[in-house]
Amino acid sequence: MLKNLKTRVASLEKSLNQATKQLKIAITQTKKRSNKYHIVGKEETLTTLSLQYFGTPKYWEAIYNANKDVIPDKRHLSPGTKLIIPAKNEDLEKGALTRYQG
Repeated sequence: MLKNLKTRVASLEKSLNQATKQLKIAITQTKKRSNKYHIVGKEETLTTLSLQYFGTPKYWEAIYNANKDVIPDKRHLSPGTKLIIPAKNEDLEKGALTRYQG
């Protein structure tokens, strides 16, 4: 009976180690997808922010959609406004932005 118990404990330890490794990978991937924040400076636009954070101006609307509550006019950004820069992921690519809480 003791031998069976030791075998079971060893099996559980192996499973726990595998689960721990998978969890660490998931945490790392989540951190890579996390939103960033940006404080608007003088003369910045949604297009320039998209270019700065994504290397292309095409995601300006995703930035706008993530910040509609603080951007009354998408053609003008108020300096000092804190914006969410959404994580670049599959949803952003499809244009169906998911706003992650960060």
